[in-house]
Amino acid sequence: MNIDEFNAVGETDPTTDTRIDDYQRELGRSSDNFIIEGRLSWHFIPDSFKIFLGCDLEEAARRIYSARITTDTREDEPLYASVEEAKHIIEERMASDARRYESIYGLNYLDPHHYDLVIDTTHLDGPEAVVNLIIEKIQPA
Repeated sequence: MNIDEFNAVGETDPTTDTRIDDYQRELGRSSDNFIIEGRLSWHFIPDSFKIFLGCDLEEAARRIYSARITTDTREDEPLYASVEEAKHIIEERMASDARRYESIYGLNYLDPHHYDLVIDTTHLDGPEAVVNLIIEKIQPA
């Protein structure tokens, strides 16, 4: 099952989200000093430093399309026919996520007020630039 099929199931079966969410909640209670990635991790692990990484939709689609075509490093994504198709699927995926999270938890995961640090990665040059920016922002002055 790919991510889009999984999301479709999640719109009718909330346990696809709540089982993972319960795991994150318990992890936040029982562990410390770890990094976790998830759209709602900030909600389930409230005593954490929360970072949101965003990207312009056109650039996100271009990155996914290019990575799949040139390096095949995005095996979790279908082989899209074009950047426009990738963009369309990303929009649908984000809308599905937003509907599920609103329905289950009454939350908008895209609201920047939930995060301690919001980074627009659109014009950053790769993961290393993102990491360097995070380190710069979280280090004490």
